[in-house]
Amino acid sequence: MSRLAGPAVSIVACLMAGQALAAQTIPPAAARGHVGQRVTVQGRVQEAYHQGGSGATVMKMDGENGFVAIFYTDSDGLYPDPDDLEGHTVSVTGEIQIDRGQPEMILTSPGQIKIDR
Repeated sequence: MSRLAGPAVSIVACLMAGQALAAQTIPPAAARGHVGQRVTVQGRVQEAYHQGGSGATVMKMDGENGFVAIFYTDSDGLYPDPDDLEGHTVSVTGEIQIDRGQPEMILTSPGQIKIDR
């Protein structure tokens, strides 16, 4: 057996583990079926707005009782402006939870959101 076989096997195992950690991509309508799971939700933003006083930006996808993604902005400008979100297809990655009967995702890092252009 070659002395390189061990490191080569380790590299392949690490690559496979990384693929297993990749989030599954789902549409907003499927979010309710993935509560507690880390997924990527991809869909068109129907409404995006700053929530008064809290500093939160709310993105609604898939209708009034559909999926919501929330992120807290600050002055660093790392997160997109709500005006840049409405009407665009967006991918958000994180854990789905339920709040007031609605599936949602709280984004804690700008890397969790991608505007598909």
